[in-house]
Amino acid sequence: MKRKQFVKGVEQIAQEGAIQIFQEFNTGMEEIIVGVVGVLQFDVLK
Repeated sequence: MKRKQFVKGVEQIAQEGAIQIFQEFNTGMEEIIVGVVGVLQFDVLK
């Protein structure tokens, strides 16, 4: 349940353009890799 909320929140932040999401498939469990440009974007993610 918490993972779904986390993924939904991360996707919302990505739609706003604050972060980039990179996903790695075929690794058993889907992993989300998040990319940010600077400290401010990282703070928004936190």
